[in-house]
Amino acid sequence: MNRSTMPRPTSGAIRRVRMRRSWLAASWALLSMVMAGLVACSTTTPQSESQSLAETLADSGTRDSGTTDAGAACEAGRIQCSGDTPQTCADNGRWVSGTACRGSDPTCVDGTCHCVPGTTRCEGEVPDGGEAGDVGDGVKTCESTGTWSKPWPCATDLCAEGSCTGVTANDSSPSCAPGGAGMTTCPAGTGSESCCASQEVAGGTYYRAYDYGDAGATHQTSPATVSGLRLDKYLVTVGRFRQFANAVLPPGGGAGWLPAEHAGVHTHLNGGRGLVNVGATSADGGVAYEHGWEQGWDGYSYGHVDPTNANLSCNDGFATWTDTPGNNENLPMNCETWYEAYAFCIWDGGFLPSEAEWGYAAAGGSQQRKYPWGATAPGTESEYAISGNLYQGTPPMHVASVGTATLGTGRWGQLDLAGELFEWTLDLTGNYVDPCTDCSVLSPTAPNRVTRGSPFYASVPDPFASTRGDLEMDDRTFYDGFRCARTP
Repeated sequence: MNRSTMPRPTSGAIRRVRMRRSWLAASWALLSMVMAGLVACSTTTPQSESQSLAETLADSGTRDSGTTDAGAACEAGRIQCSGDTPQTCADNGRWVSGTACRGSDPTCVDGTCHCVPGTTRCEGEVPDGGEAGDVGDGVKTCESTGTWSKPWPCATDLCAEGSCTGVTANDSSPSCAPGGAGMTTCPAGTGSESCCASQEVAGGTYYRAYDYGDAGATHQTSPATVSGLRLDKYLVTVGRFRQFANAVLPPGGGAGWLPAEHAGVHTHLNGGRGLVNVGATSADGGVAYEHGWEQGWDGYSYGHVDPTNANLSCNDGFATWTDTPGNNENLPMNCETWYEAYAFCIWDGGFLPSEAEWGYAAAGGSQQRKYPWGATAPGTESEYAISGNLYQGTPPMHVASVGTATLGTGRWGQLDLAGELFEWTLDLTGNYVDPCTDCSVLSPTAPNRVTRGSPFYASVPDPFASTRGDLEMDDRTFYDGFRCARTP
């Protein structure tokens, strides 16, 4: 069409076009002002008060593959977490995502995958048909720092579901070698297992003192690190102690067995020097270590190690000892002094556990259990613990053959860590000493030693594992027994 022939707009149409152009110009000017203001604001608003670049990209759906931030938003080499994914700031200032945390290290903390404290997993050689982490020949524990401890080899060469399994002592122990009642009839006097069975306890760190509520362990204090050891499955029975008494005081007369000086040391620790004695320092002001059996502790004139019939019948009707073998051989031994408990363990190839070692096993290590078996209340049927005078044994006693409360098994297989009797430990009584790594309180000299657990006449404390008591070393009571620990 020829321009000269095109219709001309009316004056009204011209006015409308001019108004539209004016409105567009005004709008563009306003938009320019707004944009300028936004730029100014972005340079003065603190980062904590504005949306981060990573959040902006996430909202807009323009996040680059493998990154959360674009542009120079971070310092090269820094690390952080995005959920459970570790990220590293690359040289170009952009966050680059790594592999998401999963498996044995499922939690990202400060840019690193961490394990869940208290969990355990198997380590080492995996038997045919097994899955790594589920089975192996060693075990490791996730510490409170969220990192795995050094693997602990299982003496049985078998770890399953995060715990060493199997028995690591047998009838060759002197107290069980003859066989028979109270020696090879565990549990409960009706079984066929050695009463000298000793279960492996994998080392780790836990809190010696804590409360327990609906949310689990609380107010956790006084941490202790414990190396692996073996702890006997059962309390020492009358039948086992009878073999020891005959060795110390031979029925036919003559010289009996007594511990050698310095015997009973945890020789697998600190290059053979044993536990750290946190109650003392060495002569040169350095670290002091466990001294073991001391000369003079076996003096009969003081009743330290003197297992006569009279001494072992410390309370009529409540002593488990009998002058001759009878129906009590599978009952836990009571009425022994601390010296006799320590001497027995040395004679039987072991040593008394430290308080930290005993408490670690009872608490399930870093699981900080309410009871040795978990959080289930013990009830009144004597299935979890022999307590509250509820078990109807030989009147008037309410103790049971060791291992009767089979549901009360601890994390590493020990029975009767709650109920039956208090248990002697190596430590002198007193406040916890921090720090504690394979430690024991052995100085200064004091007459009392720590007892742990709870007796048959008392309700199981809540939480059980943090309860402590003490007795004088020469005390003979009907409510105190013991179990031995051994080299792993």
